[in-house]
Amino acid sequence: KQDVRIFSLRGAHLIGMLAKTKPSKGFRRWVLDVLDGMTDTPPEPHDPAPTPFSSPAVPEFIALRYNGHPLRVTRMAGGFWYGSHGLARALGYLTNAKINFGLRGEAQLRVVPHRGKTLAVINHVAMLEVVGRAPAQVAQPFMRWLSVVLPGRFGDAAPTLPASVDPLARVTGDSKQLAFDYFAQCRQAVTHAGGSVPAWDSGAEQRIADDMAALLVSNRRWLLAFADGVPVLKAVQDNTVLLNIDDTEHLARLLREQVPAAALPDLVDTACRRLAGLVEGGR
Repeated sequence: KQDVRIFSLRGAHLIGMLAKTKPSKGFRRWVLDVLDGMTDTPPEPHDPAPTPFSSPAVPEFIALRYNGHPLRVTRMAGGFWYGSHGLARALGYLTNAKINFGLRGEAQLRVVPHRGKTLAVINHVAMLEVVGRAPAQVAQPFMRWLSVVLPGRFGDAAPTLPASVDPLARVTGDSKQLAFDYFAQCRQAVTHAGGSVPAWDSGAEQRIADDMAALLVSNRRWLLAFADGVPVLKAVQDNTVLLNIDDTEHLARLLREQVPAAALPDLVDTACRRLAGLVEGGR
């Protein structure tokens, strides 16, 4: 537990405007593109240098509707992209902040021109990840609808959709974000120490994050407990024996099947000393 400083939306924008880091320059250019797209007048010319969140292409969108909410889909850069605002509405989110959170730059998130304005879009892989974060009762009907409407509009060129939503998508997504943050901290520590960090592309970073998330889950034993009705997940060692203290038959079976005979005297001695301590403490 620790204190965390939080900022309002206005404060976050102010930080982006005043920051002097290299990413902040691209952020400011992206904000200007968004503001230009919110007006009916043509945007003023500005530095045409590419930014991580922009694309010079003008894609053609197909307008779909899900439960009364418009969802725009387009083919761009060899893949399918989805309007994040419409996807947020389809999944029941008030804004697209939860849609765009954690996506890795232009590889998954872009802002493209659309009808004189701009539209934030995410790629197919990111869409599946975002839908996996949503509650199952919302995600499953949406995926069933999408599996019908996309082949109907795009035929054999429609993207492949999974039979069901991965229930671990949210967990693995959070683990990946932790891995990305850890990489950034490592790079900063090496740089501050005067060293140099080898460059690797976003694909390599993604693969490392995937492996890290898989190891976090597969190479651990997990114990799910409830404290006042609140679920608590704890990692336990591989050689840990879980014991139900209210079931004496369970205890006897564990002692008979899993405890070597040579270890029984030490185990009994330890148990007696602990019980004596509990009696002296009045418990």
